[in-house]
Amino acid sequence: MAGIREQHALFLHNQGEETFKAWEDLTVGSIAAATGRTPKQVRMEGLTTEELIELQHRENEAHASSPKDDPHQASRTLFGARRQANLGSILGLGMERNVERSVAEMSEEAPLTYKGRAGYLMHRAQLKAVTEPGTPVSEDNQELINVYQDRMADVTASPFQVHDLVHQLMDAGILKYTQGSYDQISATQADEGQDRPLSFEDDSGNVTQHDLFLVSPTFQRSRNPAEASLKGQVDPPHERATGSWRVGPHRRVWTDRQELSQLEDNGLTGKGATVLNEAGRRTTVGAFAIDVNNRESAVQLAPGLALRRMSQQHLAASGVENPADVVDALYEECLPSESRYNEEVEKFRGPYQEAQERAAFMRAIGRVEHDDPERFRSLYGEGFTPEGRERAGGEAYLREKAAIPPFGPANMREYFGRFVDVPEHIHERVYMRALNLATLRLASQSVQDVAGTSSDDG
Repeated sequence: MAGIREQHALFLHNQGEETFKAWEDLTVGSIAAATGRTPKQVRMEGLTTEELIELQHRENEAHASSPKDDPHQASRTLFGARRQANLGSILGLGMERNVERSVAEMSEEAPLTYKGRAGYLMHRAQLKAVTEPGTPVSEDNQELINVYQDRMADVTASPFQVHDLVHQLMDAGILKYTQGSYDQISATQADEGQDRPLSFEDDSGNVTQHDLFLVSPTFQRSRNPAEASLKGQVDPPHERATGSWRVGPHRRVWTDRQELSQLEDNGLTGKGATVLNEAGRRTTVGAFAIDVNNRESAVQLAPGLALRRMSQQHLAASGVENPADVVDALYEECLPSESRYNEEVEKFRGPYQEAQERAAFMRAIGRVEHDDPERFRSLYGEGFTPEGRERAGGEAYLREKAAIPPFGPANMREYFGRFVDVPEHIHERVYMRALNLATLRLASQSVQDVAGTSSDDG
C-alpha cells in the first residue's frame, strides 16, 4: 500500500510524527491484507502475554503443516509479517520488495535528506524527532512512544522456537508466567533454611523461591557489585552536563548553559527521561540512540567516528589551535542551502498526500469491516486509486480525508538536527577538506621556514 517514498514524505512533515501515525495505519492495513486478517486482529489488542505466546504457537504449527507450495498469503504467520514490516519501518525502508534498488533510487532522488541515512541513522532520528526537548510533539508523545515500543517488541523478539518452547513448558506445568521486575530477584541467605537459592517477589507481592532464572542482563545498576563499589568514587564527566539528557550533533552533550560541550555520548542504549506533562501524562524526552542491534549499529557508526577524529588530529598536527571547532565548521559547510533543501522536500508533497489518503482509507475500512477479513481484503484492493478509495470508503473515508493535516515541511536545521550521526559520505567530505587544510598549512610553514633559513644564510 505504501513504500519508501511515502514513508520518507511522512518523515519530512513537521517533526516526523506521522511515521508513528499515518504510517502505522498503512503498515497494519498491509499486514492484515497480506495475512488474511483484519487490522484489529493484527494489532492483537487486549491479549495477555500467555495468550500471545499461545497464538504464536498455533500459527507456527499451522504454518509448519501447510504445503510448501501453497500460494495463499494467509499461510504466512502474523508475527513474521509484523516483524518484517516493522523492521523496514524503523530503518526507513518502507515496505519494499527490492530494498537495495529502492534505497538506491531514493538516494538519487533525495541526496540531501535521505542518502546514507537509511538504517540505524534513520531509526535513531525517528525517535529523537518525537522526543526532542521543548518541542510541541514531545510534550504529549505517549501514543507515539507506544507505537515505537510495539515495533521494537516485534523486531527484537526472541526467535519463534523460543516462544514455542515457552508455550510447551507452560502447557506441561513446568513453567509459570508471572509479572515482576528483574531487580526483585535476590539470593537467599544460607541460614534462612531455603532449599532454593533464589528469591523473587512479583508485582502482586508474592515471594517464591527458584533454582534458576534465565533473563536478559538488564538488572538495575544498583544491584551490580561493580557499579555499587564505584559509587561516589568517580567524578562526573562534565560539571555542567550532569543530569542533562539533551544531545546535539555528533552526540555532543548540551550543558545546563545551553552550550555544546566536548563530551560525547556514544553509548548504544539510548538516553532520555520520562517525565509528566501539564496534564499529568507520561512523556519521553531526549531519547536519541536506542538501537535494534548494538553490534550492527556500532559497525555502521565506527567509520564516521574515525574519520572525524582523524580530521581533528590532522588539523591539530598542523598547528590549528581549536581543531574541534574548525571541524564543526566544516560540517556546517556541508549543509545544503535553504533553496536546495526546499526544492528537494517539495518533491515529496505529492507522496505525502498520497500516503495520508491511503492511511485514511485504511482507518475507514478497518472500522467498518473490523470482523470480516475477506471483506477487508476486497476493499483493500480499492485503495490504490483516488476513485477506488472514494467508492469503497464512502462517507467514512471522506471524513478521514478531510482531517488530513496539510504538508508542513520541516525546517532545514530542525530536520538535520534529528540525526545525531551523519552519513559516512559527509564524514568523508569533511575529512578530505580537513586534510587539505592541514596539508596547505604545513606546506606554508615549510615555505616560511625555507625562506627564513635562506635569509639567515645570506
